Amino acid sequence: MSACLSKSTLRQTFLWMIVVACLSSLVTYHIGLLLPWVEMNQASDQVQQHVRMNRMLMKEVNSKETSGIDDKIYERDGRQNSLRKLSVNQQHSTQSSTILAKLRQIESRLQSISASRTVLTLGLTKNQTQIIKDVFSKHNYTVFTKDETTDTKGNWSVVWTASKTDIQNRHDAYTMYNHIPVIHQVIEQPEYICYLHTVYSKVTESHNTTCYDKLSALIETKMKPQSNYLLYDEQKGIQTKHGTDLRDIRYNGSLWHSNSSFLRNNGSIINMKLNVYVAAMFPVRLYIYSGKDLEKMKTYISDSFGETSEGIWWKQLKQSVVLSLLTSENLALKLNLQYNNIYNQYTQLFQYHVIFTSNFHPIILKVKLLPQSDSSDIVKDTISLMVTKETVSMDVAVALGESGSDIILDRKKCRNGYGVCLLDSDLIYLLNNVQESKSLGQFIKLYPSLSEDYTSDITRLQKIWINDRSLQTLNQQIKEHHIPEFHSTTDVHSLLHQVESHLSAEVDYVEEDLLRSNLVPSSNFRRHLKSSDQKDYILSDEEGSTLLSHLEVYPTIDLHLDPYKTNYNITVNYDIIMLHFDVRTKDSKTEARFDNISGLVSRSNFTIGLGDNLIKIHVVDISKRQPVIVNTYTFNVYRKYGGQTGISSTVLKTCVLKQDCTLKFLPDQNCGLQPSAQYTTWNQFILESNKKPYCYNYQDSLDADWKVPCYSCSDRESCYWQQARWQPSSCQHRKHSITEVKKCFVGKKVLFIGDSTNRGIMHYILEKINGTLYDWDKTHDLKFYTSVNNQQTLMSFAYYPQFWLPNNHRPGFDKAVYQLIKWTSPLENNSNTVLVVGGVHWLGKQHINVIWKALKREGLTGIKLIMKGHGAGFHQHVEGVHFASQDHQEKLEIQEREVGRYASDHGFHVIPTFNMTMSRYKDFLQGKCACHFHKVTTTTNRQGLKQYHIEGDINAAYSELMINAICQRHPG
Repeated sequence: MSACLSKSTLRQTFLWMIVVACLSSLVTYHIGLLLPWVEMNQASDQVQQHVRMNRMLMKEVNSKETSGIDDKIYERDGRQNSLRKLSVNQQHSTQSSTILAKLRQIESRLQSISASRTVLTLGLTKNQTQIIKDVFSKHNYTVFTKDETTDTKGNWSVVWTASKTDIQNRHDAYTMYNHIPVIHQVIEQPEYICYLHTVYSKVTESHNTTCYDKLSALIETKMKPQSNYLLYDEQKGIQTKHGTDLRDIRYNGSLWHSNSSFLRNNGSIINMKLNVYVAAMFPVRLYIYSGKDLEKMKTYISDSFGETSEGIWWKQLKQSVVLSLLTSENLALKLNLQYNNIYNQYTQLFQYHVIFTSNFHPIILKVKLLPQSDSSDIVKDTISLMVTKETVSMDVAVALGESGSDIILDRKKCRNGYGVCLLDSDLIYLLNNVQESKSLGQFIKLYPSLSEDYTSDITRLQKIWINDRSLQTLNQQIKEHHIPEFHSTTDVHSLLHQVESHLSAEVDYVEEDLLRSNLVPSSNFRRHLKSSDQKDYILSDEEGSTLLSHLEVYPTIDLHLDPYKTNYNITVNYDIIMLHFDVRTKDSKTEARFDNISGLVSRSNFTIGLGDNLIKIHVVDISKRQPVIVNTYTFNVYRKYGGQTGISSTVLKTCVLKQDCTLKFLPDQNCGLQPSAQYTTWNQFILESNKKPYCYNYQDSLDADWKVPCYSCSDRESCYWQQARWQPSSCQHRKHSITEVKKCFVGKKVLFIGDSTNRGIMHYILEKINGTLYDWDKTHDLKFYTSVNNQQTLMSFAYYPQFWLPNNHRPGFDKAVYQLIKWTSPLENNSNTVLVVGGVHWLGKQHINVIWKALKREGLTGIKLIMKGHGAGFHQHVEGVHFASQDHQEKLEIQEREVGRYASDHGFHVIPTFNMTMSRYKDFLQGKCACHFHKVTTTTNRQGLKQYHIEGDINAAYSELMINAICQRHPG
């Protein structure tokens, strides 16, 4: 009897344990579901970090769950595989937590050192010390000289010295230094410059130039008497000598012979001085300073040889600098120098003396240390990089988690050769890398980089060094713990590239680093144009304090300044898409500023969209503690649309437009309006097009171009652009009636995520369904529209990316997707739910992957997915906006096709819009980015209610394609 009771009690206890375990799992799961939805503006910084980390861990749990399901469906031994994958994902979850904890520990230590805000200077002159004090004081740092403190060995935030000898015996791992002693020893090697050139020649396979570090080496290689040689000595500069004149000459620099001529300006060889900032060694992190010499050289190349040559020159210059630092790192290893310091807290400014061959290959003549106390501009930006200490551990942890690498922090486990073993010094490197990106100033980041070119360069470098016995000996010493462990750049390049790719995916634009706005001042636009004939007005002192005394506008337009007139109406032709203003006041107590009280001073570029544009220039009194606007000049600029209007009764030709000749992005295609080879007249085109089947697939639209009715294909002004059609060759895009659209959208929830171009499409659809827009705003957050189609349709919009926020406060794409889904729920897992994603230049394959992960997690893999492609934009030089060159536009066209194919393979209906907008890139409407093809106009109805209307022919064209994609029922 007792035995039976015992068995019964055990059975009941076991059942209760199972029930409790299930309840516990359910509670934990639902808490986990709720965690990612904590709002950024409702949580403290600490909660934000936990939320983001939980989101990252939840993604791993979700991956685990879906992996288990997939295994059951597709594999016979699914149960065993599921258990095995569950174990692996649990390890990854633990790994993510361990990485974040370690990063926070190191970041806390870095911040504790930085928090003292103390700087020790050693060996500086009085003038240098004052410059350092002035700059650091702006960051609330206190600077001490050696004579002002007795504690020179303490935990200083920064140690700023005149030479390497002052820090050689210091080993403060978390203090920042302005010298890298190991590099000093490398560049002092007599064969250093020639070794750099030899490596560059081998990697780039450019063997037209030879460097000799000794005259004897030249004699041994059979000097060519009839050839010209170049000698470089820092004292004497550049000299060119005939071969027969070299035997009796003495020199202390390098000697060069080149089969190509050297790049010259006015007969003299161009010798550019380039400032390079090395922010870390082992591995390397470096920047170029965009100073006057760089801008001057860029301008010369562009003006003399064209933008294509400028791109080649810039690419080869960057490559040369990066290779020089990778080679220096290798030389430091080869020389078996001491590594008693963590070199990613040591920094160094160098000055490169560079000349160029006629095919733009750079030749580094000299690498010298640049005193970081002699130029206040460079010092200012250098110190900003050094002292920026925001909390970025979560960003780094997420980037490492997204890298796909198995990260190992335990040195004992590193011995097995699996995964990526990261040292504390590597984690410091990654933290500093993200922090520096927030305060670049005039620095341009060279490495780590998104460029794939450096991957191939490093592969070639490894082949060059693979047989180096001194390096093999050093590696053996490292394994035997004879010297501290560290990582060279080649060891971790792959991981750095992956991390950089993830961090850059959060940025709003794809950009070329040379073409950042701070490197392309208004003068770059100005020099190509002729000035309006303006003069300085003579004003009294009293008048001069409130009025403009000088105004110039480029290109020449019908505008003359009357200082007493503050409102101007200007009309410009269609082809004028940019105006440069140069304005001044007479009184030194006032400044002319654009747009607002803290805007740009005196000079600025403005993109001029079709129709109305507004430019404001304020006269600002800067003599007071707080600047005050004392006068405002308003310029209403109207840009003509061009072409014909109305309906013609005469026979028109059918013309085809693939790209504008002034901004080609399809190198192998014709540009400008071309006569159609298929259709003689416009009526024939309309009749034949109406017989074609409807387009359904992504591939159907790839060969589309603009068909335009014109009197003459050689005259743009003879065309009726409002009647132009974007049409593929084999099918036609269906255009639904308003009644059909309303019926189609009944019961649908349409979710848009993207930038203002996606928002413009949504507003067009709202207006088409409702007849007008009663609810409109330039939302840059989350927005819901319920009064659609008599409350039978719901639309929501999430703005991404929020590029105006600091990087550490920008919601990630996964966060934006999850919020949009959560706040639009409940959602049906069928075509009644539509998700639309798209933007100007930022959309990539990684965003498609994030969407799929989110949909799998929410059980929404059956909804309709639509991707809007890239758009034209950022093709003009405007301050505060990045610039995409012609070469970059070509890359964007390729990128859209690649992302489009990838999205199509993942179930998206793809609407390619890059060619559509780029071919008519001048048709943009008001906005700095030159990327908007829609604008909203306001009217008031009889009841006094405001109504809004979406204008823009091109926006209407791709919005109709969006409606077609949402409403089509054909598979694909």
